[in-house]
Amino acid sequence: MKKKRLLIANACVLLVILFTVTVYGKTNDQERQIKELITLRIEIMQDYYHHDETYDTTVKKLNTVECDSLLSDDYTNLKQFSRTEVDYIKDFKMNIEDVKKSSHGIVNGTAEIQWKMEGVKGIYNVNANYYFVAEKHNGRLKLTRFKKL
Repeated sequence: MKKKRLLIANACVLLVILFTVTVYGKTNDQERQIKELITLRIEIMQDYYHHDETYDTTVKKLNTVECDSLLSDDYTNLKQFSRTEVDYIKDFKMNIEDVKKSSHGIVNGTAEIQWKMEGVKGIYNVNANYYFVAEKHNGRLKLTRFKKL
């Protein structure tokens, strides 16, 4: 049963990546990469908070998309909120804006995310802006900062 759920979750992640690549293939490469990283981070955290993944599995997955202080902060948050009920993300739309890449390979910019959430009082919408920084680590771009503005 757990293996089947894990396979389904992995298939969903792959479908999201393929969808993102197909739909946004014409956008800037950095924008596309950042959008994929943020999407994966959201899905990984959502799976953990809704008890679909273990802490160890979540940590391994987070290591593929983020590093440095962001990763450290997320480890702390995972432990703090593991026994609490958090609102469920029904859907979200993301716009990446103001992307800049430095000569050192650091990518930064802002992301606007329109969240469709479900909580104890029903479905509601929230818009939020975030600042992000991503850097190359072992040849892969990873998020190092993701902070609500």
